[in-house]
Amino acid sequence: MKPLLVLLLVLAGLAALFFAFRSGSKDQGTGVAVPTNTAAEPVKSPSGAKIETPAQAEEANRTVTSAPEVNGQPVDAAPADRATLLVGSVLDDQARPVANATVKISENAFMGEELASEFFMGIDKPKGKAISTTTDAAGQYRFKNLEPRRNYYILATHPDFSPTQESNVGVREEGESRAPDAILRQGSVLTGTVVDDSGNSVPGAELHLDSAYVLTGDPKSPDRMSTKADNTGHFEFKNVAGGPRNLTVSAPGYGTMIVSNVLFKGSSDDVQDKEVRLSPGFPLGGRVLVQGTNQPLKGAKVVAMTFNATSSSRGEAISGEDGSFLVENLQQGSYMLQVELDCYSQLRMNRVQVGDMNIPVEMRPRTAVSGRVVDGAGNPVRAFTVSPKRAGDGADAASFLENLGLDESFESADGSFTVCNFDKGTYVVAIEAPGYATALSEKFTVVENQATINLTIRVNQGGTIRGKLVDPTGNPIKGAVVGSFDAGLDDINDPLFGNLISSGATRRKVRTDRDGNFELKMLAPTDYQLEITHPSYTRTLVPSLRVIEGQVVNAGSITMKGGGKVSGKVFDQAGQPVVRGMVHLAITDGTIVTFDARTDGEGRYFIDHVPAGNYQISASRNNAGAADPFQAIAEQQASTKQFNVIEGQEVTMDLTLGH
Repeated sequence: MKPLLVLLLVLAGLAALFFAFRSGSKDQGTGVAVPTNTAAEPVKSPSGAKIETPAQAEEANRTVTSAPEVNGQPVDAAPADRATLLVGSVLDDQARPVANATVKISENAFMGEELASEFFMGIDKPKGKAISTTTDAAGQYRFKNLEPRRNYYILATHPDFSPTQESNVGVREEGESRAPDAILRQGSVLTGTVVDDSGNSVPGAELHLDSAYVLTGDPKSPDRMSTKADNTGHFEFKNVAGGPRNLTVSAPGYGTMIVSNVLFKGSSDDVQDKEVRLSPGFPLGGRVLVQGTNQPLKGAKVVAMTFNATSSSRGEAISGEDGSFLVENLQQGSYMLQVELDCYSQLRMNRVQVGDMNIPVEMRPRTAVSGRVVDGAGNPVRAFTVSPKRAGDGADAASFLENLGLDESFESADGSFTVCNFDKGTYVVAIEAPGYATALSEKFTVVENQATINLTIRVNQGGTIRGKLVDPTGNPIKGAVVGSFDAGLDDINDPLFGNLISSGATRRKVRTDRDGNFELKMLAPTDYQLEITHPSYTRTLVPSLRVIEGQVVNAGSITMKGGGKVSGKVFDQAGQPVVRGMVHLAITDGTIVTFDARTDGEGRYFIDHVPAGNYQISASRNNAGAADPFQAIAEQQASTKQFNVIEGQEVTMDLTLGH
């Protein structure tokens, strides 16, 4: 079986594993986990908060600040008296503090299998920018005023060590939270020589190590490592993190070579030596034209790719004024060409031979959609975002919408817009404008070779949902996040499909005030559910609220429950505690209710605010970079137990891993 196919199968298994493990939190450094999903009713996984870049780092105490948002949306009525602080330490493997280490925090993964799971779930755009700081002389760092979340990622790097990532890092609603210690170790070493077909050294060759988990058209991964060969062709990579990587080697006049799936243990005893032999490079070229004409197209991206059992080659170019392109430094062989240009359909050409300099590339124009956005009185709306969405077969324009990731923002005095990336199919256009509810166009169908479609889309201020949150004793709950979404989209928060599906409902989030009150304004008229989250309570859903334009819906008094608690220890087969292991808890009624925790230095874990119900729990080691990527799955299966959670009670479940 070819290595690429093996890798795809491995990634599929890893994706299934990490869909489960990508959420959860750690509290006060003891393995305490706040639930990923908490609910009094069957629930789906909520999406998380966006992190903004801090305005300034306070270098005196290594503290950085974040402006809170939720799910990329500003949260109304954020408590002014809330202050969060996340503190942590970076140590070496001898428990000595590491000064001047760079520490980053984000809700997106930085490296490894978690990065692959995000790729499989369609998260190709970061939800927020990473915040960065450095450790002090005691190896400590602090982040303040972070949005409370249950599943941040922490990345620690230092030139003398391999990078390390911690997942499931939680920030409490108020006060100080403790991140797990980030342990830096010396990583793997890759050395070698770059030579030509005659065995002569190739000085100055460029080499890159990229994660093999990220299977995209761009070979560059977020955790890329780079170096250059010296005058003798010798190269060296130090402190490589564990896991499979692709080695890309290029030099002027030689064919670029990509060596696939070089596996690293991520430890100092893993020293590998590799000779890379480069053959003379070959070009291919041609012209990019509008289909059926001789009109040249400037700016088209042309990518040439080929694959074999152990290596591949790749090159790219941008077409010039006359449409011509030249891709150089390719290995001998047959290539697939992929050509992309905005407003034209993507084109793929197979079995293109290197050396062919007269390749005709004809691109078909996509259909353009033009229109105007106006208010209820017919006045133009000057600033708005246009979101094309593929529509389903239902009569309702919002019955099923597929996000296409083609959003464009416009500022127009007359409210006009033009978007041009439509292939044949059925669509709607969603409009988001400040001060208005989400608006949808009527459904429209694009047919082959259609030139332009014209739309007029009216926006209005929609309706409002009000309510109050209380605890079981009737006291108000402040600081809870209340979000609106379409009542008909049951899987809107599914970790795999939630990023692909939308509707005509307005997704908005607000925070309850000190009296527990909330108000969601400017909601498009349709049927809604409310999703309510708070770190001290179970996640709650309020179904079936119909919003009518110009009216206020009173959701009444909503009670949030505290749930139960699950705790225990995780042991290996020798009876030793598993440190920083992963614990996964899932309800067994078929709904998506999951919780995750990491064990502490004594193998303990805690999961709070679990809704009553029947659950299955399992555990595994932290197997990042393991030679056997299915080991965690086997450990989960061997450690699985089932039990019942009762409101207000604690269950103790110790787990033992298999081989």
